[in-house]
Amino acid sequence: MNSTERGGSGVSIGIAHGPAADRGGTVEAAAKWLLLLAGCAVAVGLPAYFTVHPYRVNTLVPNLLGIVGGIMMLCGALFYALRKRIRALKQFGQMKYWLNVHILLCLYGPLLVLYHSGLAVKALNSGVALYSMLLVLFSGVAGRYIYRHFQLSLSGERTGLKEIREEITGVIEEVTARAPEGGPLVREIAELFAPTPGQHAGGPWSALLLMIRLDWRARRLRSRIARRLIAERDRRAIEEGLLRLVGLEKNIAALEATTRLFSLWHTLHVPLIWILALTVIIHMTAILLL
Repeated sequence: MNSTERGGSGVSIGIAHGPAADRGGTVEAAAKWLLLLAGCAVAVGLPAYFTVHPYRVNTLVPNLLGIVGGIMMLCGALFYALRKRIRALKQFGQMKYWLNVHILLCLYGPLLVLYHSGLAVKALNSGVALYSMLLVLFSGVAGRYIYRHFQLSLSGERTGLKEIREEITGVIEEVTARAPEGGPLVREIAELFAPTPGQHAGGPWSALLLMIRLDWRARRLRSRIARRLIAERDRRAIEEGLLRLVGLEKNIAALEATTRLFSLWHTLHVPLIWILALTVIIHMTAILLL
């Protein structure tokens, strides 16, 4: 895990190791695996249940799945939006954890709603609600891909170009202090992500292709670093610093494309959420009145 300490004379990047850091990483990884297994259990268990108990409209289990799924999506969207906009809530956990909960609820919720629908559209209002939900879901997945290219601070807020460059300087100083022979790899990383003449984000498709290309370069470079560990001494810290540097340089190279795409995505995603909310209200009203 990385931490940034700002002092009067510059920036120092410390790469934390030890039992506490290892335990934190282990707990987070275990939680992710547990949630993944829970999702797989739901995805496998519900079809098994409906195999034994044939699906019937307006029975307890399908209706319960729709209610729980709808509440999960509502809570996921509402709490995350409130956390971003209400200053008093900023003391309750880092933004990245709220984002993870938002993603979790807005993935599991639609899964339950799909089973609630019986994977079939039998009325106009339910069809509009279902397809609106799927549009929001796919839009959210696309937004998550774009968002992961932003550089985030320890609190989970987006950082600017100046802060990223300061952190790069700190990481380079840390790596070269531990292993002076790491200079060539540091230069190789910088050269690989240096903008080519005439490179710019362009339109949405050009920006997306640029981000994908930079991701591919970063993946190849990470594999190369893993094969070219500099020395046995502090090899873990050095490798972690170099991998951190790869991510920082990639995020700078993609910053224009990421900002442009995220702005466009936000313009499209928010209206889709309101359309989904309206169609769900109409769907529930139709069910209650019929």
